[in-house]
Amino acid sequence: MSLIRRTASLALLSVLVACTQPSGRDSTGQGAPAPLVYAEPGTRITLANRVDGAASERVITVEPARGIAGAFRRADGSTGVVYPGCWDCGAPNVIDEAAYASLWPLETGKRVSFLSTAPEGTRTRIVIRVAGTERVETPAGRFDTYLLKGQATALSGPRWTAEVDLWWAPDPGWAVKATGQDSDGRAFTSEVSAIDTP
Repeated sequence: MSLIRRTASLALLSVLVACTQPSGRDSTGQGAPAPLVYAEPGTRITLANRVDGAASERVITVEPARGIAGAFRRADGSTGVVYPGCWDCGAPNVIDEAAYASLWPLETGKRVSFLSTAPEGTRTRIVIRVAGTERVETPAGRFDTYLLKGQATALSGPRWTAEVDLWWAPDPGWAVKATGQDSDGRAFTSEVSAIDTP
């Protein structure tokens, strides 16, 4: 896995975080699990990020979902896609979307495993587990979330692993916080500092 691709994956994760309070609950008797529904297009999300110790603020605007992938536009006009909880997913990589989709609706203990393949053929094993529900507080407020724990392991190319914790807020459908690190020593944190719905 190339350094550029790993850095791009880290940057993608640092911008996928945003949102508000969930409507669903897990399957522990707290209500019905929430399906995969992304924030309303036009929602503007401000993120406070820290990547390898460097702090930055980023604003993204949610766009209509692309199948099961969430979509967003950056302030510079470029676009991206996200699969919540996945370190090495999204363009230009190709994943098994059917396997990923089986994670939804979220339920504590649910787990999926699938491959992410880069254009040059590098393959990464992705495992995502729903660890439970948590209430988290960010500068944008307090949110009831599902905690998704993701792991990525390179199956070809240089040995590489990564882990991400992502707190998903089902309503309106984005993440409010994420942290991650990889075996090359790169690390990030990201949390929602503001959200502006259309």
